[in-house]
Amino acid sequence: SRHGVMWLVAEAQSCRIDVERVSAPAEHWRCAPMPGPLGVVNFHETEAGTLWAVIRGSGVVRWTGEAWERLPGLADLASDHMTSLSPSPRGGAWLV
Repeated sequence: SRHGVMWLVAEAQSCRIDVERVSAPAEHWRCAPMPGPLGVVNFHETEAGTLWAVIRGSGVVRWTGEAWERLPGLADLASDHMTSLSPSPRGGAWLV
């Protein structure tokens, strides 16, 4: 990430660690459950530093700093099948 953090997704959780500590023992990694059982398709970090993830079969979530949060407005879309996020010229992100 832009903030010197490395993310790793394994099974149903995402784990992160400061880049300088990548070779540190496992207890230094911080992990959080990922919503949805099918895994991450794509990550996107905005210029402002917000981290987003496209989850196969579950739509899009964003990292709050403590947990992954589903966006309630996405339930109104015709489908939750998305393959990626692309940066918008205005600073947001396009769902593809």
